[in-house]
Amino acid sequence: MVPDNLSKLTDRQLEMVKLEVELLEQRIIHLENIQYHLRQFSVALWTLALGVGLGVSDVAQRDLRLLAASGLIPLVFLYLDAWYARAAQRFRTRRLEIAEYLNGGGDGEGTASGLSITHLVLLDFTASKVRQTDPKARYREHIAVKATRTIRVFFYGFQLTGTVLLCTLLWVSGQSRFVYVALAWTYFLPLAAAFLVRGRMQKTLDATDSAEDLFDLQGKQVEGNRLTVASTGRPASPSAR
Repeated sequence: MVPDNLSKLTDRQLEMVKLEVELLEQRIIHLENIQYHLRQFSVALWTLALGVGLGVSDVAQRDLRLLAASGLIPLVFLYLDAWYARAAQRFRTRRLEIAEYLNGGGDGEGTASGLSITHLVLLDFTASKVRQTDPKARYREHIAVKATRTIRVFFYGFQLTGTVLLCTLLWVSGQSRFVYVALAWTYFLPLAAAFLVRGRMQKTLDATDSAEDLFDLQGKQVEGNRLTVASTGRPASPSAR
């Protein structure tokens, strides 16, 4: 059986939707490739900074400033990686919006993904309409949420940990009491702040979901009372209320 929403589209509109889905797939793949190359470049640049800072070729030319600043490299690339991931998420949200609409998710009852699409705006590549009305979509694309995904925390956190541990060893061993080495311990603060922002957003989202579930439950109870009155002519018992 063809979903109602699919039958509403003209042949031209359907062709435009198919073309848009193809473009969305291309953009998502392109952005994922950029993220992959960013991670490779981050490791190469970070390793080079550590090598030069430690004076691998000549210990006498050790540059502690560069060694301490090497922790900035994963932080910068973490932000860039999360930024491109946010852009890709917007395209994924749009792809999901189209899929839900074509599968009949626009009947106002919502879907398993949480979207309720009543009208599909063509060529809205970044799903601006959905992002304005759906808090889950805004949560998924937030840069703090993207920065704290497991793959990024593990990948860039490994580099940060390497820099901090190396600077700590130099400080404890007494080889250097350079202030820049001590400042390397603050590199985890931006990541901790991102986790804090994500946690607060998750709490707000959970509270919103709980309120919506309670509202739906009350609505179902009211509807059940109406059906009881309509079928028996008597109001529902207090226990049913």
